[in-house]
Amino acid sequence: MSTYYSLIKKIPGDDVFDGRLEEFGIREHIVPDQTTNTYRCLTDGRDYVWVRLDDAGFFWSVRGISKILWTVADVFETDIVSEHQPQFWGFDTQEEWDAAMEQMAKESEEKF
Repeated sequence: MSTYYSLIKKIPGDDVFDGRLEEFGIREHIVPDQTTNTYRCLTDGRDYVWVRLDDAGFFWSVRGISKILWTVADVFETDIVSEHQPQFWGFDTQEEWDAAMEQMAKESEEKF
């Protein structure tokens, strides 16, 4: 099972794929029948990460962590979080995330 990662700061996909990462040896890799406007690949020639973009074109998440993602985070001055952290889901603290999950469970139970 893979873990998904995201950057704290929303970065426009156009910025991620505008060529500025090439000085670090990272570029886009087009894969016919897989690459789309919302699912794109970055590679350093050895490793690769598939990037998901949301409907607004913001860099959202990747499956797996690599030197590529660390470089993107460094270039865009942001931090990386995993799906196991509240910030991945838009919460500032564990307490906020726990409260939201409790509320969702309660609402689901009431519907059932």
